[in-house]
Parts: sequence; structure tokens; C-alpha cells
Amino acid sequence: MKQIYICGDSFATPDPEYGAMWAEILQHKLGTDYRIVNHSSVAASNLLVAVQVDNAIKNHADFVIVVATACTRGEVLVKPPTEQSLMARFNCHELVSYSVYRPYRSHLTTADQQAISDFHRRYTDLELNIFRDHTLLLGTLSRLQQAGIPFRFDQGGFEHPRFGGSREYFTEFDSVRTELNVWDYGTTVDERPYYHITEAAIHQQLADYYYTEITQRI
Repeated sequence: MKQIYICGDSFATPDPEYGAMWAEILQHKLGTDYRIVNHSSVAASNLLVAVQVDNAIKNHADFVIVVATACTRGEVLVKPPTEQSLMARFNCHELVSYSVYRPYRSHLTTADQQAISDFHRRYTDLELNIFRDHTLLLGTLSRLQQAGIPFRFDQGGFEHPRFGGSREYFTEFDSVRTELNVWDYGTTVDERPYYHITEAAIHQQLADYYYTEITQRI
């Protein structure tokens, strides 16, 4: 059975209460010869996406879909540290990622949320965050390339035009860049549904696109 890993933020995260989204439709379309392992999570940072990709490489993924996110994300430790893998520590919410401007996560106390907001208002530099995440994502994609694992890269929310991003990034990975950017289709900024895309036709379009990309390569 071929293993397809999806690494990303909420735009790739299922929300069962709101119906099937593109990753679930893709699994159905691929059938039983393929298994999707979806590591995506709400408010994931690009560092968490890198951790997800690291896990995909360690588990010998046959194909990886990488959905990048905005650079205005961070991570905090909210439980005593354990000796589990980083992926496991995020999964059990020992480590939590969040949006700088909306750090309202159920695993963060009100005091935590206020402290995070205060810190970023005072100390965060956007230009530095962009440089940091660009460098991080370049390294993440290079690791996949070096591992010889087929993958597709969706720039997602990283310097998305809706936030004023205008520069070109990741041109060295144009050959694996997706034709569709999930962040282009978000119709709601509400927390639910997690995946933000409310048009069924778009989910089908995304599933069809990735089906072709996957089946033509593995």
C-alpha cells in the first residue's frame, strides 16, 4: 500500500462536523491501494509543518503534499516536556502552535493567550519572521528532494497576496509547485470549518488535481 502524507495547516485539516473536504475526497478517489496519513493541524506553524515532513521522511512516505502557512505563527510548551518525538509532543498538545494575531487555542489558558499577544505586539519583527520561515521551508523542501520522495508544494499562506505579499519565493522549486493554492479558495476566516473552504466544487477540484499528480508519479 502506498503511503501519501499531507503536511500543513488548517486548510488541509478535516472537520467531520462540516462534511468531507478535499483530502478525504482524495482518499476515497485513490482507493484501497493508497493510504493518506494527514498530519495537518489547525494553526500549524511552518516549523510544525517541517516536523510533519520530518516524520513523513522517517516513515518512508511514497508521496508528500506540503501546504505552507503564514509566517505569523509560533509554538509554545504548555505541558512538562517528555522524551517523545516532536511529532508526538505536538499530537498530545504538549507543544502547541498558534497564530500570532489569534492565539485562541483550546489548549492555551486565557493568561497564556494574553501573554502570547503581549509578547508579539512588543517583540515580533515581520521581516525577520518572513526570512526565518522562507529559510525553514527551503530546508524542508530540500530534505524531501534529497530523500528522493516525490512531493508537491503549495505555498499556501506564506506571503499570500491577501496579506500584501508580492515578492516571488521558492523559484528553485517551481517544478514541484502546485497549480492550485488552497489559500486562494478560503471563503471564511471563522475557526470552523477548520479547512475554511466552503464550496464543495473546490474540494472536488483539489482532490482531482492531487489524484492526477499522485497517480502519474507513483
